[in-house]
Amino acid sequence: RALGVCRNMAPMAPEFRGVRRIVLSIMALSCLASIAGAATPRDDVVTLTEMGELPLDEDGHLQDNWLFIPLDCADRPGGLQVPPPSSRAERKVGLLDVELAQVFGIYDMCPAAVTLGKGTAAEHLHVNIERFVGARDEFEGWLQARQQVEVGWCNYSPDTVKLFWVDSSNGKEIFQASIQVGEPHTHWRQVFMGHKFVLRSTHDKSVVMELVATTNEIRVIGRQGEVDENVKAKDRSKEIANTEIYEVKRSNNVKRTFTEHGFSKSRLPVDVYASMRTYYYNNRAHLAREEWGGKGVYVNWWESDPMFIPPPFALKHEWQQKLLPLAEEWIGGYELDITDMYGMRKYTDGAILIPHVDRQETHAVSMILNIDQSDDLEEPWMVKIQDHQTHEFVEVPMEAGDLLYYESAKCLHGRPEPLKGSYYVNLFTHYRPKNNPQWYKDKLATAPNENNEPVLLADLLADRGEDGAKVDMSKLTDGAADMLGHMTKHYNNVKETVVKHAETVAKHAEVVTKHVTKHAEVVSKHVSKHASKAANTIGDAGVAAASSVLGDQIQRVSDGMSNVSSKRNFRRKMGKHWWARWLGLAWLGDHPSFMITCIMVISLWACLSLTATGVSIVRRLTQSDDFKSRKDGDYSNGSYSNGSHDGIESSSSPGNRARKVVGGGLMGGGGG
Repeated sequence: RALGVCRNMAPMAPEFRGVRRIVLSIMALSCLASIAGAATPRDDVVTLTEMGELPLDEDGHLQDNWLFIPLDCADRPGGLQVPPPSSRAERKVGLLDVELAQVFGIYDMCPAAVTLGKGTAAEHLHVNIERFVGARDEFEGWLQARQQVEVGWCNYSPDTVKLFWVDSSNGKEIFQASIQVGEPHTHWRQVFMGHKFVLRSTHDKSVVMELVATTNEIRVIGRQGEVDENVKAKDRSKEIANTEIYEVKRSNNVKRTFTEHGFSKSRLPVDVYASMRTYYYNNRAHLAREEWGGKGVYVNWWESDPMFIPPPFALKHEWQQKLLPLAEEWIGGYELDITDMYGMRKYTDGAILIPHVDRQETHAVSMILNIDQSDDLEEPWMVKIQDHQTHEFVEVPMEAGDLLYYESAKCLHGRPEPLKGSYYVNLFTHYRPKNNPQWYKDKLATAPNENNEPVLLADLLADRGEDGAKVDMSKLTDGAADMLGHMTKHYNNVKETVVKHAETVAKHAEVVTKHVTKHAEVVSKHVSKHASKAANTIGDAGVAAASSVLGDQIQRVSDGMSNVSSKRNFRRKMGKHWWARWLGLAWLGDHPSFMITCIMVISLWACLSLTATGVSIVRRLTQSDDFKSRKDGDYSNGSYSNGSHDGIESSSSPGNRARKVVGGGLMGGGGG
């Protein structure tokens, strides 16, 4: 077309003919270059006819990030133009034939496109996708959002490191942040795929790490030190036993339950599981040892390394939002708030998780999500969880992709038997009732409101079989066997001590009962002696009424304590108060006869004190010569007049003090 235009141009002056030849030559070369470029296919744009043509790695996971466009929708009027590499960095383009377009749900749709992430497993290629169907002018913004990823750095090098973003236009390094040492200082950033980052040491400015962002990922800088041998050798059996008892108390503090049994197993939605598994696969080599020093003995971290892969914030929020309706449905439709997601935790061979409960403020309704487990497990690694109804521990096996609902602040749960395999990866997510951080104080229950009795790890291990079979110590790691041995020894010592003290308490109870019976007779004599004086003051009818009430109360206590349920309720109520535990009232609930004797002694002593006090007051008042004059307010010493009883006179006057006692205490009836 250009050559035709030039050919039809008007004749030019001779001095301009050379210029015309140069212009025509340049235009011809440009046309040829365009034709050659159109005929040459781009390396990063391929036509796909079947799923098997997608390049996978040796583990069967996708090697690259992809953008798929239906073949009949690409580069045609009304369709989508294949975006240039600058707007889709680190992402290849595939033009889908009819069959594949149907698999990805974009057949006979235009404009339409699909993105697929690096690391997706072969069985999840059709679900771990993000689909675009819309107006052509919206495609660029949609694709740009898909190009955003979140990258994190956790620093375990000796020094603080500095993070720089590299400007691709000029190669200049632009400072972004200083990253301190330790997991709490993990630094996350929202970036675009293709962005390059450099981390430099603050000590000598040397390059510590370089990274080109291609997917959501976490990177660990440096290497953590090994656990000290002295720390590994420390005897923790007592700490473990105390922790177990403490966890039972924490479970008893939670008054509200939501479901009949407190737990239930299901499967993760396939799209959520595909996303979680993809993130784990892409970061399976970017592990840090979970920081447990000073945080307790819930995991045997001194023997088996618990590894940690934290997900980025945006991805966690996306997962939690998708799982929220499932949690609300499980508890009967209660609205929930998202509180926390923890993990991914990778347990290794020999790992143990002692029975415990989670934080009561935030972990009302929770899920255990099994992301992956090694193929060499000798047996399923059971989670043991306490049933609301029976208080028995139930074993629950899990496979990759399983979801276990559980009320984690109420139900004791753990994995007390050592893991027999290379690894086991879990993720934990938590919710609580909407706008109710004090939910655990609500007395709404679907299960019996009875407190747990302490259950030690040794009990759980010994209860594997009904015949009392013990754990085969030969199959445990040396460290796990030593720990179980220490715990069993400590547990036996605790049992022996309890039995010994129980015998001593029973012996002393008998002695106390004899003394109480002996002194009760003396107290009874004293009460009879002063009863006549009391009758003069409060009347025979009052004494008879008091005796009747006291007898009824003692009989009621006796009848109530003979009932097993009443004893249990009394022990539970008394166990809530520190003063009741200190006075031994919970123990008295199991010994009603001794308790009734104590109540009788205390009641008789109270009657004696009341009688003596009443007789003393009456005698003092009736024997006073000037009682009547005090009653009328007439004092001979002139310090108090009949017109000064309204309290205007000085309170230091003896008459004024007497007036206050008589008028406010005995005569007025308003004191006490």
